[in-house]
Amino acid sequence: MSQIPENPSIEEDRFRSIAHVTLDGILVIDENALVCFCNEIANSFFGLPARDIVGKSIYSLLSDHHNLGLCNEIQCYLSNKETWDMGLHKNFQTKLEGTSLTILDLIIHPVNWSSRTLFITKINNDSRRFVEMAVDIKLGKESKKKNQIFHQKLRVIVEGCAIAYNDSVFFHSLVKNLATTLQVYCVFVSEFTGVDTAKTLALWVNNDFKENIEYSLIDTPCENIANKTIQYYPDNLQNLFPKDKILLEWEVDNYMSLPFFDAAGKPLGHLGLMCTKPLEDPEIAQTILKIFSQYAGSALERKRIADTLKNSYHRLEASNEELRDFVHIASHDLQEPLRKIISFSDLLKWSSNTLDEEGTYFLERMKSATRRLQSLLNDLVKFSTLDSSINDLMDTVNLTTTAQQVLTDLDILISRTNASIEIEDLPTIDGNSFHLLRLFQNLISNAIKYSRDEVSPVIKIFETGSPHSEYCEINFQDNGIGFDEKYLDRIFKPFQRLHRNDQFKGTGMGLAICKKIVERHNGTVTAKSKPKEGTTFTVKLPRKQIRGNTTQ
Repeated sequence: MSQIPENPSIEEDRFRSIAHVTLDGILVIDENALVCFCNEIANSFFGLPARDIVGKSIYSLLSDHHNLGLCNEIQCYLSNKETWDMGLHKNFQTKLEGTSLTILDLIIHPVNWSSRTLFITKINNDSRRFVEMAVDIKLGKESKKKNQIFHQKLRVIVEGCAIAYNDSVFFHSLVKNLATTLQVYCVFVSEFTGVDTAKTLALWVNNDFKENIEYSLIDTPCENIANKTIQYYPDNLQNLFPKDKILLEWEVDNYMSLPFFDAAGKPLGHLGLMCTKPLEDPEIAQTILKIFSQYAGSALERKRIADTLKNSYHRLEASNEELRDFVHIASHDLQEPLRKIISFSDLLKWSSNTLDEEGTYFLERMKSATRRLQSLLNDLVKFSTLDSSINDLMDTVNLTTTAQQVLTDLDILISRTNASIEIEDLPTIDGNSFHLLRLFQNLISNAIKYSRDEVSPVIKIFETGSPHSEYCEINFQDNGIGFDEKYLDRIFKPFQRLHRNDQFKGTGMGLAICKKIVERHNGTVTAKSKPKEGTTFTVKLPRKQIRGNTTQ
C-alpha cells in the first residue's frame, strides 16, 4: 500500500495540519494514481473511512460518482511527466448522485517528499464549498444544515488559533476557543509525564484560565486514554469515578477526550472537555476534537524540540562562559610569572659580570620566547571574549573612518616599512566599531608583515559589488608573498601558521580573530592568493544588522 512516509518532513507535517482543517477535500496520490492520504472532507465526499480510501485508485473512487471524463484527464496528466510541473486545473460538468450540483473544480499539484513525487489533489465546488456538496450527496438537506454549523464552529476555532499556531500561547488559545465555541465548562490539553500521570499545558474552566496541574490518570475518566481513539462518557460521570475529586468539585458529569501522538505513533498527551450538562452535539464535538488533537500533537512536538534546543543553547552558553572565565584566570595567573622571568632576565643581564656573549644570546632567546608566550595569551583572551562583547555596542560605523584610524595607529610601522596604503570610499554599515577597528588593523598589519623582501608593501582597500545590495564587499589587496590557496581553510584556524616564527613573528591568532569578528557580524571572509603575487582578502558584511541577532 502506498502511503506518505511515517517520518514526515516539516513541510509534510505542516501540510497534514492544514489539510485536516481546510474546507476542501484533499487527497494525496502517487504517479500511479493510488491514494496516499485523505482528509476528513474527502472521506465525507466518498462516503468511506480513510482506511478504505488510502491505497485505492482515485479512478475507482471517482468512477463510482460517474466522473469518467475527470478520470481520463487525470490519467493523461499523470502519464506525461513533462506536464507535471504545470499542474492540472479543470472544471467539469458532472452529474453527482443525489444532488443538482453540476460543476466540479479539480486542482492537482506535484510535490517532492522523501525523494518521491506525489500529487496534492484538491476538490471543491465553484458555487458552494466542496464539503457542502459532499453532505448533499451523503445525507441530504437536513444534514447540510448540521454540516454548516460544524464548519462555522470549526472556522471560528481555526481563526482564533491561527495567529498563535507557532507561538507559546497556542495551547491557551486552543482551549479558550474550543470552550467558547462548543460552549462547554472545561477544556484542557495535557501531555503525558509518566505511564499513569499527565500535566496540563493549558486549562480553561468556567470562562477563565486556571493554573496548570499535574494529575494521576488512575481512577479518572482519563484512565487508559493513551490506548484509545476516544474516551466519551455522556453522563453519570461522578458515579463512575467516585475517587476523582475534581469531578465533584467542578460538578461536571460529561467527559470527552482524544489522545494525540508524535510522528512515530508514540502517545504524547490528550485533548479533552468536561461539561456540567449534556453536549449539544457530541458528534460535532468529537470531530472538532479529533482535528485539533492532531494540531496539538504537532504543536507539542515542536515545543519539545524547541525546548531541547533552548536547553542545549543555555548549556552551551554556560560552558562558553566557564571557558571564558578559565581563559581569563589562566591568563592572569600565567602572565605574572612570565613578567617575573623577563624582569629577572633583565636584572641578570645588567648585574652579572660573568655572562659571556653566548650566555647573553641564550638570555635574549629566553626573553623572546617569554614575550611570544605573553602575546599568545593576550590573543587567546581576545579570541575568547569576542562572543560576549561583540553584541554589546552595535552602532553605525563608517568604514572609511575606521580604515583611516587604523593608519593613524600603525603610523610608525607604515613609515618603517615604507608601505603605501590606498583607501577608496567605503560604506557605512551597522556593526561594533571596536571590533571592526580590530578587524581592519589585523588585516592591514598582516598585509604589511607578509611583504616581499626589498619590495615596499602596496595595499589597496576598496569596495566591490553593488552599493544597493544587502551585503557590502570590502577587499584588502596587497603585493606580498602570497600563499598557495590549498592552505586557505588552514590560515583562519587558531594557532595555524604557514611560516616559521624566525621568518615571520606571530601567534597564529590574527586571522582566526578576523574570521570570528566577521562571523559575529553575520558575514564571511575569504581570500584569493598566489605565491609571490600577493593576496586579496574579501570581507562580506551586511549593511544592516538585526539588533541582538548576530551569529552565536
